[in-house]
Amino acid sequence: MLNQALEIDLFWSRPFNQLSGGEQRRVHLAMTLAPLLTQLNAGNGLLLLDEPMQGLDIRHQHSLLALLQYFAKRGNLIVMSCHDLALSARFADEVLLLDQGQLVKQGKPADTLNASLLSEVFACPLDVFQPVVRQIDQSRP
Repeated sequence: MLNQALEIDLFWSRPFNQLSGGEQRRVHLAMTLAPLLTQLNAGNGLLLLDEPMQGLDIRHQHSLLALLQYFAKRGNLIVMSCHDLALSARFADEVLLLDQGQLVKQGKPADTLNASLLSEVFACPLDVFQPVVRQIDQSRP
């Protein structure tokens, strides 16, 4: 499951130090998640992830987030930091918006990630666009 979701099958025959940074990151994620698979598949898991998408290309960011959504739908609690507001809006069930480590707002992405509040928190004028996004079946990793 992790091999397919993180696309790491081809890496097992290569020395770790010969993998790119993003490839190494995906292997690290698989190594982190592998011991927890029984709990995650049973819906009894808690994942605390600090910027897990750092160093991943766009496709692998989406693959990782789809995998995490799959685990969340099974009943697991996934808590992660993410500085990409578009990905947070797209994948998060709930967002905590922080400013200098203080909670500013917590709620659904559509309620929390609005132009007025983001402009205030980031101290610069921001607009929020609602793109037309094709629905993707994320019931499977």
